[in-house]
Amino acid sequence: MLLAAFATISCRGAATHNIHPFRGAFAVDTVAATVTIPLHSGRVGRRTVWYVVTESSDRNDARRRGVPWAPRLTDLSGTLAVQDGSEDSRGGITFTAGVDFTPEWSVVRGASGDRNPVDAEPGSVGEPGYSPFVQLAGGVIVNAPIIADTRQLHDRVVRLDIARGVAVLRLTRAPNQGRPLWYLSTDASDHAVAAYEKATWVPTLSDAPVVVDALTRQLAVGTVDATHAASLTGKRPTGMILNARVMAATALGTSP
Repeated sequence: MLLAAFATISCRGAATHNIHPFRGAFAVDTVAATVTIPLHSGRVGRRTVWYVVTESSDRNDARRRGVPWAPRLTDLSGTLAVQDGSEDSRGGITFTAGVDFTPEWSVVRGASGDRNPVDAEPGSVGEPGYSPFVQLAGGVIVNAPIIADTRQLHDRVVRLDIARGVAVLRLTRAPNQGRPLWYLSTDASDHAVAAYEKATWVPTLSDAPVVVDALTRQLAVGTVDATHAASLTGKRPTGMILNARVMAATALGTSP
């Protein structure tokens, strides 16, 4: 997908009274299944990249960024599932490694009724050393997936407004026991699941511990639900890690 800048962002079907939207989102459209969130520019070496931030391990840092506080992200420290980074004077992140967006996304299903893909190729692959989880000064870890460079985009990108610092990203709707939720998946450790989720394939995420915060109904770093994984790949991946964030959820006691 080629990179393009958009002068305006228009969203319809903003979150209704019975939908809890993601903190920090400009808008959540549950009809179009999109979320509009802040876009940030950073660097990988001499390359300019764009990324989003969906949570932080530090309470004050999360408040400053306007994203949820996810203290258990600190469990990633010392694993291969995190990369080192630094912030410049504008707050932009300099990453150790980036993402290759040049692969062509492809999912070819088998015979009718066979969930196993004949071929599944993710549209983006993490470079050696890449992780969406970045450890900054003071040990703060942020979930900051790279979604674009100067030439190409992550497959979840609907549009970018670089001038205004806004990204519109495609969500996935999940049943969630009759109370639908909409989540953004940006990275996966499993090759086939990354393709099915239109996520970046990051094999080193398999080194991450499972961290699930059911209280806020977020899946910050965790194994994808086994039933959902089976519906994606026809198998139940062992130790598969999906970096996903719930962007909107139906309130308890309501129907969609």
